[in-house]
Amino acid sequence: MRLTWVTLGALALIAPGLLGQSSQHSHANDSLVTSIDRFLADPMAQARLGRALMDTANARADVAISISFGIVPWLCHIQNAPDERRALLSLLLGAYVVGNMRAQLVSGVAHDAPGAGAQAVVRVYQEVRQHRPTFTEATVTQWVQMDSMHTLAAHADSLAARADTTCR
Repeated sequence: MRLTWVTLGALALIAPGLLGQSSQHSHANDSLVTSIDRFLADPMAQARLGRALMDTANARADVAISISFGIVPWLCHIQNAPDERRALLSLLLGAYVVGNMRAQLVSGVAHDAPGAGAQAVVRVYQEVRQHRPTFTEATVTQWVQMDSMHTLAAHADSLAARADTTCR
């Protein structure tokens, strides 16, 4: 998949749909899933790995990820954020991409998985907050509650379906 960065007042990540293409299950995919799990378990220590995984998602033809301001609204203010906040918001974006990619690699189907991406964001957010308790992102705080009620995946799917192109 080729991820394209677009600036609309902030960064947006948009991918052309490759829906229905099957990914080949391979040892390489297993190794990639292991790397994704390592990043998700300790995102602050593995930030460089997270960036490499985003590059990998960008280069893969067997992964389809669509990102809009509706699904990752913190993109609307990431460029103007202070350096540390920008770095932490970037970790959340990385979590969305790699969580989404992980679900596709495991299922063997190249189909956008916003629910898996959102769940990865929640996991990384909780980890980041252990190290930086003052860091908050309102949308993700709501996602934490939704995840505990098992409604996050459906919510993320509905947000992704809208594909908002405007910041709020």
